[in-house]
Amino acid sequence: MLLPLVWHQGLAAYRPRRIGGQFTRGAVHTLGLCLWFVALPKISLAEMTAIGFTTPIFIMVGAYLFFREPMHWDRWFAALIGFAGVVIVVAPKFSGGGGFYSLVMLASAPVFAASFLITKALTRYENTGVILLCRP
Repeated sequence: MLLPLVWHQGLAAYRPRRIGGQFTRGAVHTLGLCLWFVALPKISLAEMTAIGFTTPIFIMVGAYLFFREPMHWDRWFAALIGFAGVVIVVAPKFSGGGGFYSLVMLASAPVFAASFLITKALTRYENTGVILLCRP
């Protein structure tokens, strides 16, 4: 899809200014994918979906902590309700003695959130075309 743009503007226009940020983002995202794929065949679709909904909560918390984005009480309240919904879906699995793979899937959510926050940080010095082309 991007080949016509790269062909028209030249490969030099898509050269990253700081390649380390691109590699860091790729490594973090790859770690998240590895965790996700380890847990995927071992948990139910409902659990996977519910746990996947925690990623935006982790992104919100990370944006507040690392980028100092303003957060109002209504966002915190919505995040709390969302997290409570995840607990309602996932908690029965923990009471039965299982749940290791649910924890692995849950561990992937903040890792994916970190990947997305790194992408946001990259927009400070990279244009969107470079970020898109260097996508992991």
